Amino acid sequence: MRPNLKARMTRLFSNGGYQVDGDADKIVTLTRLASEMGADIIKADPTTNAEDFHRVVEAARVPVLVRGGGKEDQKVVLAKSAAIIAQGAKGMAYGRNIYQHDNPSAGIAALMAIIHNGAGGDEAWDIYNRG
Repeated sequence: MRPNLKARMTRLFSNGGYQVDGDADKIVTLTRLASEMGADIIKADPTTNAEDFHRVVEAARVPVLVRGGGKEDQKVVLAKSAAIIAQGAKGMAYGRNIYQHDNPSAGIAALMAIIHNGAGGDEAWDIYNRG
C-alpha cells in the first residue's frame, strides 16, 4: 500500500471505523448520485468545513440529514451541528455523540434546540451544561 494511502486509511478507520473523510467534493458527488437514483431523503457525512454543507443540500434536492461520524468533544459537536443546520440540513442522525456521553438527555435537548429553535453552538452548549 502506498505510504500516503496507508496514512489516510489509518486515519479514516481509527476509532472504530467511524471517521469521516469530510471532503465536500466527494460528499456532494455521492449525494447527487443518491438523489438521481431516487432517494427521498439522504443521510450524508458532514463536510470538514461546516460552511460547505450547503453544497450537499443543494446537490440533494431532497431533505438531508447529517450523520454524526466519530465521537468528538460535545462542544465541537454542538457548534458544528448548528453550523450545518444553518446550511440547510433538515436534521441529524447521531449515535455515539449522544449515547456515549455522560448526559445523553442534555445532549438531545441541546440538539433539539438547534433543530427546532435555531439555537447556535454557544446557546446549545449552555443548554447542554444546564441539563
